[in-house]
Amino acid sequence: MIRSIVGAVAVAISSTQISAETYRSAEYGYLFQTSEESVQLWDESASFCVLNMELPRAPDQMFEIMGLRFAEEGDEAKLWIDGMLRPIRGTRIETLPSTCIDKDYSPSEIVALVGETFAERYPFFHLYDVDWSARVADVQSALPDGASEKDLRKALMALVSGLDDGHIEVSFGEDNFSPEVLPVWAEAAQDIGLITHSYVDDLTRVDGVQMVYGRIGDVGYMRIWSMGADAEFDESATDVAQKKIQNALTELGEVSALILDARLNSGGFDAIGLAYASAFNDVKRPAFSRVFHTPDGQGPAQRFEVPAANAPFTRPVYVMTGPMAFSAAETFVLAMAQIPHVTLVGDPTAGDLSDKLLKAMPNGWRFALSHQIYRAPDGAEYENLGIPVDWVLPFDLDGFQSEQDMQLEAVLNRLGQPVPNRD
Repeated sequence: MIRSIVGAVAVAISSTQISAETYRSAEYGYLFQTSEESVQLWDESASFCVLNMELPRAPDQMFEIMGLRFAEEGDEAKLWIDGMLRPIRGTRIETLPSTCIDKDYSPSEIVALVGETFAERYPFFHLYDVDWSARVADVQSALPDGASEKDLRKALMALVSGLDDGHIEVSFGEDNFSPEVLPVWAEAAQDIGLITHSYVDDLTRVDGVQMVYGRIGDVGYMRIWSMGADAEFDESATDVAQKKIQNALTELGEVSALILDARLNSGGFDAIGLAYASAFNDVKRPAFSRVFHTPDGQGPAQRFEVPAANAPFTRPVYVMTGPMAFSAAETFVLAMAQIPHVTLVGDPTAGDLSDKLLKAMPNGWRFALSHQIYRAPDGAEYENLGIPVDWVLPFDLDGFQSEQDMQLEAVLNRLGQPVPNRD
């Protein structure tokens, strides 16, 4: 799961105060309209306002079940989603804008809505040499009179084509389209993972998180597939993730080093990635910063740290990464890169660091886009480039086709650990 802001279906939320108010989140382009029965979430741009979803109110206990909490405090409202770094904040306004109405939209208006949202929120057109205003005009002019649903679908795909960004997606209900270009071996990722696991003794799957661990001789091995965790009633997802990785490291015992495999990590939540990184960190360290791209330009920088663990793993750690490490996996890699005994190995990550901002179309379709700029502590930006590695070790597809993980074997050789006989 790649990080996404607010789910695509209505879910129960908890609330600490019942009121009938309206709030605007300038960072996300959301409006909250509250009542005794629900909280409506609206998408707002300069010319359009569309109902995104309605979230029924529920008792506070629903936070433990659904991972959501909505609260109104003074002139501010906050929507927490378990695993996010910070809540979505809204400031009280008098009422919904006059554009927030239920009306029929033509295909051309829907293209204009999507185009305007991207123009206001998307920060990376320059990376793809796209003149967005001209692109929107061209797509609209190509729509035939009396355009059908099929024509609109084709137009929306043309609108975003060429933006090689995994957080851009158009959902047509039953199926989705993303312009991201994946590696040629992406569809074989599951089989590739199984080949790697064949090197590992006593491979153990950890319940509640996407993690396995084991040993290859004197070297520990751990794979993390996503930055998500299943929380129980009285815990947060980040607390669960932190406990799970600490327990796994304890169970590994005295190993000379650890290979942490993030090559096939689909992302999830940044806060969970920071919780994982903290297991290897002895003092607080800067991890990354981010800014929101809004119609008024870039907002103030938000800075985040890698927390320190009470008993961190401080032996050598080799983090294996590559172009199938996405989003929150990349901010995790960025955080790990700040820890002295960590070496990044393999290929650069995917280069999709921003959160995924979900928006609605009035015909029931949905779309998503990047809307934040993440930076390393030194100010470097890696969107579309990927997080660079310390030791470049290219992915070897030929090796995997011969059922050998040549990247893993190279790391084992450097650590002086004989490659196991897997016959």
